[in-house]
Amino acid sequence: MKIFNSSQIKCIEEYTCLINHITSLDLMENAAISFCEEFKKLFPYDYKIIVISGFGNNGGDALAIARILSNYYNNIAVYLYKFNHKLSDDCNTNLQKLYNYNKVKITIIENEVYLPSISPDDIVIDGLFGCGLNKPIEFPYLNIINHVNNFRSIVVSVDIPSGLHPTVGKINNSKNIIKANYTITFQFPKYSFFFSDFQDYVGQWSIVDIGLVETNSFNSNYLYLEEEYIASLLKKRKKYDHKGLFGHGLLVAGSKGMAGAALLSAKASMKSGIGKLTIFSSAENRLILQLGIPEAMFTSFQELSKVNKDILKYTAIAVGPGLGLEGNNDLLMKFMDCCNRPMVLDADALNIIANNKELLCCIPENSILTPHRGEFFRLFGKPESEFEEITTAKNFASKYRIIIVLKGAYSRVVLPDGHIYFNSTGNPGMATAGSGDVLTGTILSLLCQGYSPCYAAIIGVFIHGYAGDLAIKKLSQNFLVASDIIDFLPQAFYNLNKRKICWDK
Repeated sequence: MKIFNSSQIKCIEEYTCLINHITSLDLMENAAISFCEEFKKLFPYDYKIIVISGFGNNGGDALAIARILSNYYNNIAVYLYKFNHKLSDDCNTNLQKLYNYNKVKITIIENEVYLPSISPDDIVIDGLFGCGLNKPIEFPYLNIINHVNNFRSIVVSVDIPSGLHPTVGKINNSKNIIKANYTITFQFPKYSFFFSDFQDYVGQWSIVDIGLVETNSFNSNYLYLEEEYIASLLKKRKKYDHKGLFGHGLLVAGSKGMAGAALLSAKASMKSGIGKLTIFSSAENRLILQLGIPEAMFTSFQELSKVNKDILKYTAIAVGPGLGLEGNNDLLMKFMDCCNRPMVLDADALNIIANNKELLCCIPENSILTPHRGEFFRLFGKPESEFEEITTAKNFASKYRIIIVLKGAYSRVVLPDGHIYFNSTGNPGMATAGSGDVLTGTILSLLCQGYSPCYAAIIGVFIHGYAGDLAIKKLSQNFLVASDIIDFLPQAFYNLNKRKICWDK
C-alpha cells in the first residue's frame, strides 16, 4: 500500500469522484459510514459521545459521523467550532442534515472559547482538523486541544489527530496536537503514524476503506507492507524440487561463549526453507551447535582456508550474530573480498564496519544490513530525529548500493533506489535478545532460495514480525523469547502460502 501526502490524497479524492460519478459529499458519507462501522467494533456498548468538529471537511466528516452514530448511541453532543470562519460546503450540508436528528445536541461556537464538560467515562471524537492542516494550531483552537488532552476520557480521531501534520517531520509544539487513544484513518496510512515521536498522539490506529480509486498517476517512495502483497511474492514449490534448488547458505556467527546467537540464526534459516546450511563458528561451539541443530553442517574458524577455497559453492553468506569484535576485522574483510554476491550483515559485522568506516566501500552491492538503532548510529552517525534517520538511511543506501533494514516498530526496509517499505507486522514482545539473530537467519534463507535481495529483505522482515504476532496469540508479550519466534515461522509461511494458493485458483 502506498503512503501519500495531503495534496496527493486530495487529488485521489477528486479523481474518485470523477471516475465514480459521485460528489465530494457522497465520498464524505462513505468515509463516515466506514468510520462508524469501525467505531462500533471498538465500542459495542452505549456511551456518551462528545463530537468536536471544525469548520472544514474534517469537521464535515465528524458531523456526518455524529448523525450516523445517533442511530446506535443514545447520548451524542456535537460542538462545532467555527469562530469567524466560513463552513466548507460539505460541512455546512452535513450540519443541516444533523439538525433533523433530535437525539443529537448541537452547540455552535462562533465568538468565544466555550469548552465542553468532559468526564472520564465519555468518548471524544476529534474532528477538528484533518490532513489539510499546514501550520501549527494557535489560539483559540489551541485551547480546545489542551482542554481535550487534560481529561482522561477516550479520544478517537477522525483520519488523523488534529494538529498532527501527515508528513512534516518535527513536532514544533506537542501541545498543538490532540492525544488520541485511537485513530481511524481513511484508505491510506499517514507517514507520521510510523514514528515513535507521535505514538502518544496517534494511539492505536486502523485503516478503513472509503472507496478511493487509486491511480498509477500518483507515485510514492513510501509503502506499507500488507499480507496480500507478501503472499503474492512467495514462490511455489514443485513436485520434483530438491534441496539443491533451495541454496546452500554460510552463516558466520558465534565466537567462544556466543553459540546461542549462531544457534538461533541457524534454526531460523532451516525453519524458513533453506536447502543446506553450514555454520562457520568458533571450535568451542561445535558440540552445542551440532547437537542443537543437527540439520546444519559445521566448520570451525580454524578452517578458514578451506572455507575461502570453497566460497563460491555458497549461494549466500550471512555474517555477524555473536561474532565478537576481537580479531575478526580480517575475517570480515576476507569474506567481503571473496564474495561476489550480496551478503547479510548484522550485529558484530556492523560494529566492525562502524570501527573501520573504510570497509563500507568493500560491502558487495545489494547486501542487506540489519542494524538496530544503536548500530545504525555507530555506522552512520546519530541524526536529530527519526525523520532525519530515514533521510540518512536513504542517502547511505544510495551511496553504497546497499539495502538497510532499520529494525524496530514498523521496521523500515530502505532500498538503494529510494523506496522505503514500512513493515506492518511485529509487536513489543519481540524486543528481546536474539530476535535480530532470527531475522538474519530468515533473510539468509530467502536469499539462498533465489529471492532477490530486495524481496528477501521485505519478505524476511514481514515473516519475522508475523511469526512474532502468531506467537503472542499463544504466549504473553512480556515473556516472549527469540526461540518462540522461530517456532512460529513455519506457521507464518503456511498461512501466507495458503492465501497464495486460494488466489492462484
